[in-house]
Amino acid sequence: MRILHLTFEYPPFVHGGLGRYVHGLARAQAAAGHDVTVIAPGADLFASPGPGSAADEETAEGVRVLRVPVPKRLPGPIAPEAKNEVLDAVGALAGELLHLALRQQADVVHAHDWMTGSSGRGAAHAMAVPMVLTVHATERGRRFGRLDTALARAIDETERTAVHVADAVTVCSAAMVDEVAHLGRDPRDLTVVPGAVDAPAWRVDPEVRAVARQRFSPDRSLLVAAGRLEWEKGFSTLLRAVPGLTRAAGPVRVVLAGAGSYQPTLVALGDEVGADVLFAGRLDPPQLAALLAAADAVVVPSRYEPFGLIALEAQASGAAVVATAVGGLADTVQDAVTGRSFAPGDVDHLAAILGDLLADPLGTQGLAAAGQLAAAERTWERVARCVESVYRGAGRPTS
Repeated sequence: MRILHLTFEYPPFVHGGLGRYVHGLARAQAAAGHDVTVIAPGADLFASPGPGSAADEETAEGVRVLRVPVPKRLPGPIAPEAKNEVLDAVGALAGELLHLALRQQADVVHAHDWMTGSSGRGAAHAMAVPMVLTVHATERGRRFGRLDTALARAIDETERTAVHVADAVTVCSAAMVDEVAHLGRDPRDLTVVPGAVDAPAWRVDPEVRAVARQRFSPDRSLLVAAGRLEWEKGFSTLLRAVPGLTRAAGPVRVVLAGAGSYQPTLVALGDEVGADVLFAGRLDPPQLAALLAAADAVVVPSRYEPFGLIALEAQASGAAVVATAVGGLADTVQDAVTGRSFAPGDVDHLAAILGDLLADPLGTQGLAAAGQLAAAERTWERVARCVESVYRGAGRPTS
């Protein structure tokens, strides 16, 4: 099949799991013999540290990647009242995506999240092919149902439109079915296609792990968390658990890998509770894998997590994972089997779990080994086969 992906995130410009999901899926589709093109921004939409621009066109791992200019960038953090600024920037970039998409040929157009819904539908309609939409998260879910700003309401409405016009819709976890149903799509019409991990790429040599441990925490226990530094990721829960854990288990260092608007708040909280916290910034996959593997435990304390790819990546690296039982994390981390689980915001339970893991290295290694075996079965090849069946079942688009 000739497959055309439209996305606002693709390496090297990645802020969360969406870009990594599209990357993993596109590579697997190309490896399966499909003709895969990804259209993505040629620079970071958000004015944040990172690569400034990418080549206009390249072919990597069998995937043809076309880059469009970013007419307007968004400063972070984005103020809630900045509705017009955000929608203007997103609309301008969507126009660039559509302009380039209309010059391609495809058997299916696959759009990712609300930012590409309109351009995906426009391209699919012009080509008379199906448009498939993957909803990776929703504004209503991120805000726990509170659509109390003009920007939040505008995004929610755009999501509703995208879900309505798509010929087929996929979601990344069973938990997302209800969220998308609230946008007006019959839940029976949704296909759950969880994310995956390239497990061999996340395995870490013992020597590399030792170097990372020496670099980040040579003389005390090491706890790692990674992702966008935003409120919904729950990193404050981990920092608040440190004093109780230290009293029970001795000194620990917390390394937070990532960037985001919540970092100043986390810095202040770390100082307030007296936690030894290192902010490592964004790390490329090999560096992140080494850090995860070096940890005594990787903590994923999210309040909201549609899928939670970092938990799967941490398992693949051989780390013991402690995660909240929300969203897709509840499927990835089975308590006392492939990791440990706790309720979002439960500081005392998290401290107790981490204390148990640090006190029982052999038991912790057993959980890590079970998680690594489970992660090895979650392949992008399987995801690509499932998505292909969605494409073929989407049929021709309606008018």
